[in-house]
Amino acid sequence: GSFDERAKAYELARPLLEKAMVLRINLNGETDPDTAATTHALGWLIFEAAMLVGSDDQAEFDEAAELLKTAGQVRCHLLEIETWPPSAEDLLGLKTTTLQERCTVEGIAPEDIQKAMESDDPRERLIWVLLEKLAPMDAASGEDPAAQASRRMKVKRQMEGVPPAEKDLLMEAMLSISCLASVYYTQKKYTEARPILEVALELRMRNLGPHHIDTAETMNSLGMLLSKTARGQPVEGSSDTSRSPRLRLPRLGKKHVLAQEAEAERLLKGSLGVCKRYLGEKHVEVSNT
Repeated sequence: GSFDERAKAYELARPLLEKAMVLRINLNGETDPDTAATTHALGWLIFEAAMLVGSDDQAEFDEAAELLKTAGQVRCHLLEIETWPPSAEDLLGLKTTTLQERCTVEGIAPEDIQKAMESDDPRERLIWVLLEKLAPMDAASGEDPAAQASRRMKVKRQMEGVPPAEKDLLMEAMLSISCLASVYYTQKKYTEARPILEVALELRMRNLGPHHIDTAETMNSLGMLLSKTARGQPVEGSSDTSRSPRLRLPRLGKKHVLAQEAEAERLLKGSLGVCKRYLGEKHVEVSNT
């Protein structure tokens, strides 16, 4: 849509997402996957809205970063990773028990698990399958229906914090990490952005491959960051020193500088090659790269 239409859409969506996040937290708790999804969506909306209007209000970017960081931390917590930012090894060496695996352990038929995974909402479907196995509502059993319902609700709450499949939650965690890196990079908070971009790039290289457009985007961001910081460029704040002081990285040794510049060049050339292949020589993103 047009600029005005997009700006209006963001304006209308923000209070709705804010209310949805509060409801999610009150109903499901702060560490629920759905709460994390809504928190992520709100953070990214705030960032995109600020970028759309060219805002220089750092409070907006800080709020977006905090929400995306919270979503990423929750998603990592659900993967049993408590360090932040997580390393690629942490995320790629997962041992979390998923709903899919729990169904297998409980003896659910493979075809029923497959149907659930192919449904519109795999997590809800897998929870329902497990509830029917572990806490069925059976009027013929003679057990008090209230006791059955209480046991069923307890099992449901235990299951709701478990991801439907490890890969799903990994991709969601990777998305939050990548989006947070974008916000930090836009703010010129390169010290915070670098470790997250490095993790995001390694994850995308291993999961999407070196020739994917999303991998190229992360390569470009990290390459630009390395290029700008190689010789102690400003790492935070605006160019207007009367409004925000410019912080500098310590000067690096000549060999370190040359190595960092070489790595930056390698990443930027790799990103450019992928963008040319996907978007064509004349696309605006190619010229930007």
